Formats: sequence, C-alpha cells, structure tokens
Amino acid sequence: MSVQRSPTGSGTNTRPCGSQLKYTEIQTNESSTNITHRNKRKEPNDSVRICSELSDLKKQMSEIMEMIKLTSSSQAENINKLSNDISTIKNQVSDISSTIVNILSEQNNMKITVNNLQNANENLRKKIDVLESDINKIKDTLPISTSDGQPRPTYEEIVSEINERYIRSKNIVIVGVPEPDMTTDRHIYDKNEVGKILKMINPECPEPLKTHRLGKLKPDYIRPLKVYFSTDETAKVLLRNKHTVNLNNIKIFSDQTPNQRRYIQNLKKELEKRTADGEINLTIKYIKDIPKIIKSTNEKGKENIPMAKN
Repeated sequence: MSVQRSPTGSGTNTRPCGSQLKYTEIQTNESSTNITHRNKRKEPNDSVRICSELSDLKKQMSEIMEMIKLTSSSQAENINKLSNDISTIKNQVSDISSTIVNILSEQNNMKITVNNLQNANENLRKKIDVLESDINKIKDTLPISTSDGQPRPTYEEIVSEINERYIRSKNIVIVGVPEPDMTTDRHIYDKNEVGKILKMINPECPEPLKTHRLGKLKPDYIRPLKVYFSTDETAKVLLRNKHTVNLNNIKIFSDQTPNQRRYIQNLKKELEKRTADGEINLTIKYIKDIPKIIKSTNEKGKENIPMAKN
C-alpha cells in the first residue's frame, strides 16, 4: 500500500520541512544584516524630569544668591557698625585725652593755688609776727600806768596806733628845704627839690605819690616836707642810706606818730636827768625799732641823740 504525501506547505498545521526551514533562517539572517539600528528616542517623562531638576537647580541657585546677598548685606551692616563703633571709641579716646589734659591743667592750677596759699600763709605769719612786735613796741612806748596822770591805753587805741604806724612807715619827713618865694608855684618847687634829694640818696628811687608841707606858712619858718611812697621798703632804703651823701643842712626822719614823738621826748628828758646824776657814756639808740638809752661805745661819751628813727 502506497503512502500519500501532502504537498509541501499544504495544510494549516503542517510544519515546514527541513530544507524549507533552512531557507527561512537564511532569509531571516539576510534581513537582520540589512536592519539599521537607531537610538531609542527619549520618552516625554525624561524631559519633564530634567526640566524639573533644572528648575530645582535654578531655585537652589536663587536661594544661594539670596543667602549671599543677605550675608553681604549683613556683613556690610556689621562693617558699618564696626566702623561707627571705632569712630565712637576714637571720640571717647579723644574725650579722655582732653579730660586728662584738663585734669593735669587743674592739678597744676591746684599746685599753684597751694603754693600761693603757702606763700600767703607765710606772709600772714610774718604779718602776725610784725603785729606782735608792734604791740610789744607800743607797750614799751605807751604809758602803762596812770601814775603820770595819763589814762591807760585801751585795746582800740592800741589797734589804732598799730594802723597809724603802718601807714606812716611808708613816709619820710624832710627838714631844711627852703620855702619858695610867693611868685613860684610851691607844689612844683617842692616836688622838684624833693626829687633832687631822693635821687642823690637813691638814684633808683621811685617817684613819690605826693608831697606837702606840714603846718601853716609862717614868716622866717621852714616847714618840714612830708613825702609819701607806695611801700615802706622805699622809705627804709632812704633812711638807711641818708648818711651816705652830704645833704648840708637837710635832715631826713621817719614819719612818727604823736605817741612815738612823745616817747622819744620822754627818753631825752630821762637821758638828761641820768647824765646830770653822774652817769656817763649814755646815748639813745634804736634797738629793734625801739629807741632805748644805752651805754655809748664812744670813748668821749658823746653821740648825737636822734630826733627820730634812723
């Protein structure tokens, strides 16, 4: 019995034969060699993702820029604040320097004031010593008892005597300057004559404050001239140096109070009495500005008795 063969490729469920399979594979290989491979196109989702990333990056960069701007602004503010603080410190240092200078100046002024106070205190002490000395002098020159009929001096009288002696210590009395005639200006004449005498004794003598005659004008009488100065030192210099020049008949005395003149008159009377009683070599001499009767060192026992303080 013969077997019937179906035609090649007939039938739906038939499988190609081996030779036919190989042909198919050959075709498939040839087709694969002719295929052009192309890159796969990006999907829309990738673009969105990239754009989102770029957007985030831009946002981050913006935030970074904002932070940089804020930092720069903060730094600028800090720098300005620091600059202002430095300026304030400089001003404070300048104020402190000025204060120190003022303190030093005030300290120097205080030192000067203290020195002035010390000098004033020393001058006051000297004045007190002078006042005590004057009081002692007045006690020696004023009557201290009523045995001679004169009242005891009061405290006010002693103070008044001290003040008057202080005022008169700046003056001198010149005796022997001739009176001008009636046709001459008396004031100018006396001023010129006194100036000549003073320059003879002390060429550097300052000009007197004023000059005037003592007493009333009388015929054949030469009135003493009282000369006033601003300080007692000028009067002292003239009194000390009056014996160094020849003034002929002109005499110069200190300006004494009535109590001083009365005291010297009493001393002269006492000197005459003691001399009459047999005492010798007695004279009147000023010791610490107080006239006293002492033993004279002159062998002859004779010495001019001063009419006023030398």
